[in-house]
Amino acid sequence: MPVILFHAGFQTFGGGFVGVDIFFVISGYLITSIILAERDAGTFKLSGFYERRARRILPALFVVMLTSLPFAWFWLLPREMQDFSESLFAVTLFLSNHLFLSESGYFATAAEAKPLLHTWSLAVEEQYYLLFPLLLALTWRFGKRLMAIVLLAMAIGSLVLANSLVHSRPDAAFFLLPTRAWELLIGALIAFRIFKSDQTETWIKQAGAATGLGLITYAIVFFGEDTPFPGVHALVPTIGAGLIILFATDRTLVGKILGSRMLVGIGLVSYSAYLWHQPLLAFARHISPNHPSQLMMGSLAVSSMGLAYFTWKYVETPFRDRTRFSRRQIFMYALAGSLFFAGIGIAGYLTKGFEGRLTESQRSLIALEKYDYSQIYRSGACFIDINREKDEFSDECRNRSKDAVTLVWGDSHAAALSYGLRQNTEVSQYTSSGCPPLVSGIGNWRPKCRQLNDFVQEEIRQSKPAAIFLHANWIAYDKADPRSRLEETINFIKQVSPESSITIIGPVPQWRPSLPAFIAKKHLSLSEVDLLHTPEFEELSLMDEALEAVAREQDVGFLSALEALCDGSRCQATVKSGETNTLTIWDYGHLTKEGSLLLAARLFSR
Repeated sequence: MPVILFHAGFQTFGGGFVGVDIFFVISGYLITSIILAERDAGTFKLSGFYERRARRILPALFVVMLTSLPFAWFWLLPREMQDFSESLFAVTLFLSNHLFLSESGYFATAAEAKPLLHTWSLAVEEQYYLLFPLLLALTWRFGKRLMAIVLLAMAIGSLVLANSLVHSRPDAAFFLLPTRAWELLIGALIAFRIFKSDQTETWIKQAGAATGLGLITYAIVFFGEDTPFPGVHALVPTIGAGLIILFATDRTLVGKILGSRMLVGIGLVSYSAYLWHQPLLAFARHISPNHPSQLMMGSLAVSSMGLAYFTWKYVETPFRDRTRFSRRQIFMYALAGSLFFAGIGIAGYLTKGFEGRLTESQRSLIALEKYDYSQIYRSGACFIDINREKDEFSDECRNRSKDAVTLVWGDSHAAALSYGLRQNTEVSQYTSSGCPPLVSGIGNWRPKCRQLNDFVQEEIRQSKPAAIFLHANWIAYDKADPRSRLEETINFIKQVSPESSITIIGPVPQWRPSLPAFIAKKHLSLSEVDLLHTPEFEELSLMDEALEAVAREQDVGFLSALEALCDGSRCQATVKSGETNTLTIWDYGHLTKEGSLLLAARLFSR
């Protein structure tokens, strides 16, 4: 439930993603308990184990994937459909965690609209259970004690690795098995009875269970997207889950609460609910012109529970009944379903998202997303992609003109605007992807930004430019609190280059998933578009106001891109280029060459 409410956007459940970590502990405990019991009874077989996994996981998963297909066909544009097709293929191989790692982070805005994003956890779990029984089989002859010691050592190693990568490669730490295995191993160690609680006093059980529930509640309420995860912070919900497994008997208050009929019922359908919720929420985000309302998202969260009940009753339960489906049938259905979805995935990828579904006008619009921005951004020299090896600005970024020089400092949005600014003034450009122009506060989550921004600070100290423009996709860094960091940045500039004038430039208009896709979904052509409503306007406007307040308090300049390009919430989407219209923005919010010229001209004329 916390995972579903977190994905639905309820702020109270900002740490709801820890529900997956709790699940890993429970899963590790349950599956290991079954394996050990069968081993002691002499009935354990690998074929039987994998049969149980197929019965448990695949029928409901295949139903949700099959149901998602027609909605994807009608609602997703080619690039989105191609991504969806890739995820279909990856899910069938239980490799979707690697796919989503390569595409974007779990907490990225773009990730919210991926219908199968949540299958990353299934991939981690199944990768674990592909190897775990084999490991036990190899170590059984050495006895349970040595097996437990091996598992404990692996758990410690996995946690150390996770805590190491959570700062240097946070997305890898989040998605991959080696950094998640320790959570499943906590449950496995409990199943080995490494911690014995049978003879524990009742009051200790009461306290242990209550502490466990408290730790989980704390993580759900107080953790957030900026919490380094899954390093040592993940110990809070996982230890909490372990304490509940150990101590929450039917004689404890927590045990009675969690054993209530309603919560047990939710538990029965929880797997199907988890499967249904993300496609429902993701497709809602695709078809909503604005951000879906909390009422809509809440209703969809409730709907996922209703769908889960029917899936549990008519899909999960029958397929787990060995009298209705034999082992051979289960494996045949698993193979057939996997081949079907893998085939759809390959076809969708090769046909670029079945782009033949679209009209010629829609295809022309979508083609505009393939924008060659390298020249106008001055890529590789004055615009650094921090995901690539190069991490130094070229000397050519510094303008050596004797005239007054404006230094532009910011992220890729600043790089896009720099082209237009260069037509009006002499510009030194220092821009890097995902790096706001801040002197501190970003190094922990984007270490390379610190190095690049340190370079810019030294450049300001040495060159003392006449003017400094600070521009970025400010709302992307809201969780890093850019406003307070901006004050620190402005104070630094005033200290090292007191003669420099400082100007903050507010955010540009934005459309999701992109302006070309936004127009295509409305079945419009460029000739029919001038001002276009942007669903992001309210959030951008609030950020504009906050930045202007900082500028006023710090006695520096402020220029509003929204005021320059928008009339209320309707913003400039196209501009005349010769005899035809062209876009002002080529993706969600990066200016085209023409858009950059238009904005710069309007900013300088104000």
